[in-house]
Parts: sequence; structure tokens; C-alpha cells
Amino acid sequence: MRAAGNRLLFAWLEITGLCNEFCDHCYADSGPKGTHGTMTVRDWLNVIDQLADMGTLDVQFIGGEPTLYPSLPALIKHAHGRGLGIEVFSNMTHIREPLWEAFTEYGVTLAT
Repeated sequence: MRAAGNRLLFAWLEITGLCNEFCDHCYADSGPKGTHGTMTVRDWLNVIDQLADMGTLDVQFIGGEPTLYPSLPALIKHAHGRGLGIEVFSNMTHIREPLWEAFTEYGVTLAT
């Protein structure tokens, strides 16, 4: 099989374990006591670059609640600039105005 046939087309980026809800059914064990983890914004930008360089088409930002991640607009902008399709998986309870603007400007789709 050729390597191109094994290309990673879609990636989930779990950018935070913090969530404003505490759901028993949460597959990520996220909640109000969660953290943003140890990866820096620079680390996430590097991951996005690596995915784009290997031909990935789409990324989905997940968590926790990714809309609580302070640098989500910057990650969205960078992913868009690298030509990636972008989706945000959110509980839709904490979307601030700057995020709506980023979603609109960069063609972000939402999943819940």
C-alpha cells in the first residue's frame, strides 16, 4: 500500500480538559477542575503545522470545552491560514463574542 493511501485526513485536537459542566457521561473526564494541560500555544501551532504539512484536510478542536481555551481564536486563525477545515466540538454554553467572530471569519463549523 502506498503511503498516500494512509494519509491522516482528520485530526481531533484536545486542547483542554477544562469544562464548565460536569457530565457523568463525559468520555474525556473533563470538568470544572480540569486544566489546559501542559502544551503551550506554540506547541499547538506546531501540531497544526505538522498536520497541514502531512496533508491533513480537517481538524476538530475538542476538550473539555474548547471554547474555554483562551487561545482558541489564534489556533483557529492559524489552522485556517494553513488551509485546514475547522470544526469546534462544543457544549454551546460558553461562546464569547470574539469566538463567534472567529467562527464566522474563518468558516468554522460547530458540532455538539
